[in-house]
Amino acid sequence: MLPTRTLGVLALVLAAPAAASPPASDVPTAARYIVVEQDAAGNLTPVWEKRVRLELPAATPAGIAAAAGGGPDGGEPAIEATVVDAGGGVRYREVVRPTAWLRGEFATGHGAVSPIEGHFVPRDISHFVVRVPEIAGARLVLRRPGGAVTEVPAAPPAASAELDAVTATSIVAAIQNSGSPANRLDLLIVGEGYTASQYSKFLADVNALLASFFAATPYAEYQGFLNIAALYVTSQQEGADHPAYRSDCLPGDPTCCSDTTAVADPLAGRLVDTAFDAQFCTLGIQRLLTVDDRKVLAAAAAVPDWDTVIVLVNDPTYGGSGGQVAVISTNSRATEVAQHELGHSFSLLADEYETAYPGYPGCSDVVSSASCEANVTDETVRDRIKWAPWIHPDTPLPTSPADPAFAGVVGLFEGARYRSTGIYRPRRQCLMRELGRSFCEVCRQEFVLRLYRGGWGVPAAGIDPVDPGGESPPPGPIGVSIGNTLHFWVRLVRPAATPSLAVSWLIDGEPVAGADGEHLAWAPPHPGSFHVEIAVHDATGFLHEELAAPASRRQWEVTVWSGRHPRRRVPAGASAP
Repeated sequence: MLPTRTLGVLALVLAAPAAASPPASDVPTAARYIVVEQDAAGNLTPVWEKRVRLELPAATPAGIAAAAGGGPDGGEPAIEATVVDAGGGVRYREVVRPTAWLRGEFATGHGAVSPIEGHFVPRDISHFVVRVPEIAGARLVLRRPGGAVTEVPAAPPAASAELDAVTATSIVAAIQNSGSPANRLDLLIVGEGYTASQYSKFLADVNALLASFFAATPYAEYQGFLNIAALYVTSQQEGADHPAYRSDCLPGDPTCCSDTTAVADPLAGRLVDTAFDAQFCTLGIQRLLTVDDRKVLAAAAAVPDWDTVIVLVNDPTYGGSGGQVAVISTNSRATEVAQHELGHSFSLLADEYETAYPGYPGCSDVVSSASCEANVTDETVRDRIKWAPWIHPDTPLPTSPADPAFAGVVGLFEGARYRSTGIYRPRRQCLMRELGRSFCEVCRQEFVLRLYRGGWGVPAAGIDPVDPGGESPPPGPIGVSIGNTLHFWVRLVRPAATPSLAVSWLIDGEPVAGADGEHLAWAPPHPGSFHVEIAVHDATGFLHEELAAPASRRQWEVTVWSGRHPRRRVPAGASAP
């Protein structure tokens, strides 16, 4: 749910799906939105808090949710936020996976396809957000595995003028509203380096970014699974800091850059005053464009239901970064970096290139306690490879990347995850290996499975293709007199593909011929008890049938009377002939 300052839907290059009203079971919930700081030792400190309203499933505050977000970068442990009532009962649980790593991945050439120049470095200080329902008399406890327990006081941290300032002038624009945040992936694009007179430019840049971003498969087909909002925050000056080259520049000095790439920067030496302190040459890497993620996360409270954040910097210089938030410039090639980065931050995919990073934690699918990401493995036994259903029986394993016969197939290609030997990837080429490429079958499948399985925020269990609250009549028992026709409706969340969803209506387990849409009209043939069910699953082909997500189902138990029942009327959704 967007705040009252939300603007109307903007004209986009893309055709946005029709807006859907929030399901009746989803209600705005008073919540605490807390920015937490984590130091190198794992100590947790709340630094800023705001009371917000979130759209959560109505049962969540009284139950236990497990909204796990973030990725496995560097093997960071999950942090559990638990709301405990006065009697010691757990009222809510959120699992957060913050990342203390900073990633920079850039094209090494100017062609349409380019190998990736990768940088992967740890940060001493990182920030993340905890969002929990506000329950009177309850305590909020943060637990880090192997670390101390941190209790967050009910009173917010001391006021921070610095963080309050970035929220004072923000304007929220609803770019795409496809449904309730309780059943969508919510993307927030935050503007940085835009002055008070550049609001129109910000909107144009957002439109250009989205048009390019959603031109790629599978993002294009599942755009309707997202809500998209843009947050405009005023800066005093436009752009980002461009530290000038200096060979003797010391690490951590923000006024200079030791990377020789900065010599050719036409904006070298330009330092500006912006809302989120965007700067190039972070950690001495010219293209590594970063922001103060603490400020960004505080500003993002204006759209508190966000699941992932992209910061768009008003600067034409090529650059960006990945971490707790993704950062990109307005350079035309930065979009492919964002597509690749979402492969990390949302789909939890590994890099497939071979640039070594000493000290980076290893993985193994042979040793199950250290399993690898979905798109890499050290397993070579055919029937144990996690993407084996995608591999043709005649494809040799391992598969030679030099043999042109296997250039367009899924196999087992050696070299991935910062190692040239001993670990394998599904395809010879993929966007997780080279910029300008498409996602391979395994990587695009993981994006779709992640949408349906959840674990990245709310909804905790993933997006349900049968939109909760859109069923009529509500699932459950129904009573009706013989001679009436029952009408069942559901609201479906469909991919923009052909085919999209496979829909089956069943009466007592038997499919109803010709019933494959949102509506079923059915006249019970005789008195008695009947079981009506709808089963829906993804039929796009992006999910291998052996690896697909389970079908979404709704069920109704129908009792049909021989005469008019003295205490019951024909239910909502049923109509007499």
